[in-house]
Amino acid sequence: MIEKKHIVLWIVGGIAVAVLLIFFAMSNGVVAPFSPYSPFSKGGAGDLAKGSTAQPGGISNAPAGVSYNQADLNAAATSGKPVVVTGAPEQPGQSLPIPAAQIPTSAIKLSVQGNAFTPSTFTVRAGETVVLSITAEDGRGHSFNFNDSSLSSVSVGVGPHETRVITFTAPAKPGTYTFRGTIAPDSAGTMIVK
Repeated sequence: MIEKKHIVLWIVGGIAVAVLLIFFAMSNGVVAPFSPYSPFSKGGAGDLAKGSTAQPGGISNAPAGVSYNQADLNAAATSGKPVVVTGAPEQPGQSLPIPAAQIPTSAIKLSVQGNAFTPSTFTVRAGETVVLSITAEDGRGHSFNFNDSSLSSVSVGVGPHETRVITFTAPAKPGTYTFRGTIAPDSAGTMIVK
């Protein structure tokens, strides 16, 4: 006769097997949403050729060299074409570290060394998709944040001699938006929105 403790053992054993199967599927890349790129591939289907135009669902296409989805990343990996994966403009997320040669051609390139961003000012159009690269030129880590709360999700942290990219939507309201480094708070600059 089957006792209650045998039933409990069967249930616990089944759960353990399920957990092991999920672990192995994730570690072998079988479950795509758990790939290392998933935090940066939110949004809709990116189109590398069209630039930053809107799709019917309101999700922007990716500017040249930037992708918002895993399918584009997989296609680029097989073709050998470098693609940087970032968050969608509506949900900014920094890329993984990339070599300088992979900075998208559409990116505004900022470098930081010591307490200074170069250039310290850049200009964008209101409401446009902005691709921004941040490179730490020295042997220490740096960060990039805007002072304005409407841009609080635009945040990048780079390690020594590292480059990362972030994609975001410029504010609809023209004006001057100050950015700073939180690790080196004396470093600051401005984004002018026209």
